[in-house]
Amino acid sequence: MGKNFKFSSIGARLTFWFFIIALLPLIMVNIAIYIHMVDSMKVSLFHRLEAVRDIEVAELNRRLKERTSDIRTIADDN
Repeated sequence: MGKNFKFSSIGARLTFWFFIIALLPLIMVNIAIYIHMVDSMKVSLFHRLEAVRDIEVAELNRRLKERTSDIRTIADDN
């Protein structure tokens, strides 16, 4: 179990290091893309929530105006 891994030839050693060196930039780019996607999704979700908030505020203001109008109509009738 304590044995170190030894390559059987120089070709195997070069192939191993080639793949390691090729994979490192790929992994780094994937991490950067992931971080960017998460940030983009957060911004998109925030904008959606703002839109829903604005719709709800408009709906509440409309209902408030209707009730105010109803109250004025009832008050004028008396």
